[in-house]
Amino acid sequence: MTVAISGQEDSLTSKIIKRPSLFTLGLVVVAIAVVGLVVREGGQYKVIDFVPVTYNAAVDVFMPILFVSLLVERTLEVFVATGRKLHRVPFERAVLKAEERYAQLKERISVFQAQIDAPGSRDLSEAQMQPTLQRLDAANKLLAQIQNIVREAHAAMEKYKSETQRLTFVIGSLIGLLIGLAGMRILAPLVDFQLTDWSNFQLFAFHSIDVVLTAALLAGGASGIHEVIALFSDYTAKTRRSAHG
Repeated sequence: MTVAISGQEDSLTSKIIKRPSLFTLGLVVVAIAVVGLVVREGGQYKVIDFVPVTYNAAVDVFMPILFVSLLVERTLEVFVATGRKLHRVPFERAVLKAEERYAQLKERISVFQAQIDAPGSRDLSEAQMQPTLQRLDAANKLLAQIQNIVREAHAAMEKYKSETQRLTFVIGSLIGLLIGLAGMRILAPLVDFQLTDWSNFQLFAFHSIDVVLTAALLAGGASGIHEVIALFSDYTAKTRRSAHG
């Protein structure tokens, strides 16, 4: 089941990467069709009027979201990361054990090679050197096997980490969705609502997008929101410098 889902995800991603213009065109067609349907049914489709946004106003909007995202991160760390960390111990031990075996075998190979390359080995007959050569050959064959074990241990560890990241993202998205449904929004404070001019469909679409966007920001973590604030701060600073010449 996991392989099938992964394959579907990879297929969708590869299609978007190979044909981004076609995928974008499809989204545009869908958007135009939705607008046309609303207009045809007699609904009013009003362009959104944003309130003037200053740096202080943007900070007032984003700071509560940033604070809540920190709480969500801490919650996920306690209930998801901590629990998964306990089950990660066997994978870490497997990696450590495989790497230790690899290091020990490399050291043995170095010893055998040093014996073969030693100046006194030139005086030894082929029969006398044969045991050392055989041990070196056996060690090199075993080294290839242990290399595979090391790669498999690391692969299992990375798979477990990626599963933890996906689980954290899914749970974080669900928490963010609930928070958005509860009333915390990222777009609503920036919009000058004229409810009488909006159709029911447009209100539904706007609030749905607002909830999804808020959930995505919360699932992305506090660092992403902090980057948005920093980016807006840099933009306003450049605008002020340009205005003052």
